[in-house]
Amino acid sequence: SGIVNVHGWALDNKAVSAVELVVDGTTVVPLTYGTDRPDVCRVWPGYPGCPAVGFSGTLDTTGLTACQHLIELRARDAEGNQKTLARRRISVVR
Repeated sequence: SGIVNVHGWALDNKAVSAVELVVDGTTVVPLTYGTDRPDVCRVWPGYPGCPAVGFSGTLDTTGLTACQHLIELRARDAEGNQKTLARRRISVVR
């Protein structure tokens, strides 16, 4: 319960334009995209945006009901295409 920190990285051959969390398919939480991740670009060289491919943000669970919720991490590229990067069920407790 409370505030949950979210961070990671995302690459796309057309350049990532946004990363967001989607809660239960409806609530969208924008994340900050563009932090430096040179470690990622050393392993995956040549992608647009390198090394600024990191993202971070927070999910405030205080407004969610105390039960399971589906959380999806979604990236959008410069052409408007979107891809779900991860999908997890979380349990909110009080």
